[in-house]
Amino acid sequence: MSDKTKTKITKSQRTVDKELQSRTRKSPDQSAQNNTHDQPGDA
Repeated sequence: MSDKTKTKITKSQRTVDKELQSRTRKSPDQSAQNNTHDQPGDA
């Protein structure tokens, strides 16, 4: 990750979240992985 990406992360956080969600909908495999990361208790 370059410095530019780091600065953009905060602004594009919402966009990334939306992209991740749409990706999760398309591929169930990734959905399972995302769910594991989403639960702080399990991790």
